[in-house]
Amino acid sequence: MTHGATAIVAIAAMLIGCSGGGSCPDDSCSADAGSALDSAVDGGPASPDSGATDAGSMRDAGMVDARIRDGGGDIDAESSPGCAPGTVWVETECSPCSSGSYCAGGDSPELPCDDGSWDSDADPATECVSRTSCPSGQRVEDDGSSTADRTCVDCPDGETSVGPNAPSCTDPGQGTVFESLPRGGYPGCAVRASDQAGICWGRLDVLPPRSERFSEISAKCGIRASDGTPVCWEDFDNSLYRPVPTTTPVRDLWLGWNHACAIRIADSHPECWGLDAFNESSGLPDVPVDAVSAHESVSCAIRTDDKSVVCVGRDAHGRVSEAPSGTFREVAVGRYHACAIRTDGSVTCWGRDNGGSTTDMPLGPHHGLRADSQVACALRDADDRAVCWGYDGTLSNGTVTAVPDLPFEEISLRRQAACGLLSDGTIRCWGADTFSPTVTGSPQSEAYGDLLEATGGTFCGVRRADSHLRCDGYGYFLPYMSPVEGTPIADVTLYDEGCAIRSVDHQLHCWGHNDFGVLDVPEGVEFDRVDTEFHFACGIVRPTGSIRCWGTEYSGEVSGVPTGAFDDLTLGSGFGCAIRRTDGGVECWGASPAPVPSGSFSMLEAGTDHVCGLDAVARTVTCWGDDDYGSVSAAPAGIAMDDLSVHWDTACVIRASDQRATCWGQYPGVGVAIPDEGFTAIASAGSLACAVRAVDDTLTCWGDYYWNPR
Repeated sequence: MTHGATAIVAIAAMLIGCSGGGSCPDDSCSADAGSALDSAVDGGPASPDSGATDAGSMRDAGMVDARIRDGGGDIDAESSPGCAPGTVWVETECSPCSSGSYCAGGDSPELPCDDGSWDSDADPATECVSRTSCPSGQRVEDDGSSTADRTCVDCPDGETSVGPNAPSCTDPGQGTVFESLPRGGYPGCAVRASDQAGICWGRLDVLPPRSERFSEISAKCGIRASDGTPVCWEDFDNSLYRPVPTTTPVRDLWLGWNHACAIRIADSHPECWGLDAFNESSGLPDVPVDAVSAHESVSCAIRTDDKSVVCVGRDAHGRVSEAPSGTFREVAVGRYHACAIRTDGSVTCWGRDNGGSTTDMPLGPHHGLRADSQVACALRDADDRAVCWGYDGTLSNGTVTAVPDLPFEEISLRRQAACGLLSDGTIRCWGADTFSPTVTGSPQSEAYGDLLEATGGTFCGVRRADSHLRCDGYGYFLPYMSPVEGTPIADVTLYDEGCAIRSVDHQLHCWGHNDFGVLDVPEGVEFDRVDTEFHFACGIVRPTGSIRCWGTEYSGEVSGVPTGAFDDLTLGSGFGCAIRRTDGGVECWGASPAPVPSGSFSMLEAGTDHVCGLDAVARTVTCWGDDDYGSVSAAPAGIAMDDLSVHWDTACVIRASDQRATCWGQYPGVGVAIPDEGFTAIASAGSLACAVRAVDDTLTCWGDYYWNPR
């Protein structure tokens, strides 16, 4: 034992004597022990072979640094032992820290890698780093740990996610919580659980009234949540639903083509209204029924007394006369056939057999029956999975789209599109031309910037929070958008195809069908602006400002581009126009409208055969070209505008004075009255318009054939 070690043992014995009841007056033990420790550590002789075991070396190694305090006999650490990075003081020595942690050395504690961080180099001497963040369009495959990074995988085709770190990919139906789907007529409507508002999406003429609250809803009629009475709203082709001739509370609403049926709550008798050319509204027996269904000009019901099926209306394809005998609990009428579920749960169908619609029914007990056109679907009793059969039992949209393997609360069916309500209130849609109400959360709850585009029944907007592109609606090219999802966008355009420029690298990506070569984007070229038309597209090259066009040429619209530098461009039917960078003047090419006005412009928008622009100084509107529907002559004169959008023969602007929208041309009211509120950006798509509200940057749309944000 070395001298230092011997001294320390002696000091320990001294302390034990004090603490064990020995006499230690006037803190003498403390004082003597303290002096002895100083002597042992700092000045005591050591044996020649003591090496690092003498007390001085022990202090250097951080193994001891004690003082006698307060006469109490306790030995405490007075100061940090000075451990090296990657080690931490443990009782009597500096010990290596564990993998998956960080130790700064000195007197710092060992800190585990947590809260989304990990030990990227297996070296606890270096700080933990943040785990990889999975962006929108990807999901988390493995969340990682303190010693492993998070891993991400791309969402499959037809699904998406909103990052960061989405736990799963969903189809567009996941997000907003709903409480019911339509029984018939159109699957693209639902009752929102939070406020019982009627939310519809896809191709609709007129939306449910915003002031109404519903317990059930379909595309043209609903049941009021307040009192159970039915309410219907008029579309452009048909006013037969308004006014509803009954104020009786009802349930189980079904829509035919020009009539509707439900069950009266008071006595369970059927209640139908609308067109009655084939007795479809008046022919059901006035007796209690367990179920009703309507489609086209046919109505069916299940009598309560004997559980039989009775059908009335136009007996096309045997839907009325071939109703089977037996006892039943559900019925659903399609366009060419009808189906019912017997009291034992088995499914039977009758009428015209298109692709197995009346012969390929699933075996076993089912519920939640729906039928439309040439297809039918039901939910299996065993697991609530949906099963579809008929002309297109997979409800495909060109490539086979399998029915989702999920348990549904209820389903809704229309032609080759279906939607299902999950137990958490979210909606999953599949099939042809189905676009669900949300991607994540409702689009109307998000804030948008000034980049907004619309076409047909589709809108695309750039979100203010992250500059990511958000598209929704009734557009066949929407499923092809993956190259631009989850990344900031600098510019976007829509026509028959969509194109967007990514902010990060100014690369242009186009999606949709490539019938005319619009998707054949020049490789390796950076763009600042882009526009598309039916058969060609053009962009402004970065940083030169030159114009590049591609697609199919008919009138010099691809090859006849002007030379020089330009800041903005717009495309019409077989022509293009652009604003010169040098003086703001306009140059056009292809089959362009003439004459082009002089002056300096800050913005251009082309319709089918005309162009409108905003004056660079006064911000007033000037239009030229064909004056179909007053698209040129009806432009408001002498009024400063904040934004301009032209599509086909309809134009819309936002007035600078009050931020209200004004539209003119073929659809001056864009189908219905323009909302009387302030806007910051607007997009016209002929009979559709969408705008960003000034009060909160949220989106609203109005007009014909549109998807409905609220």
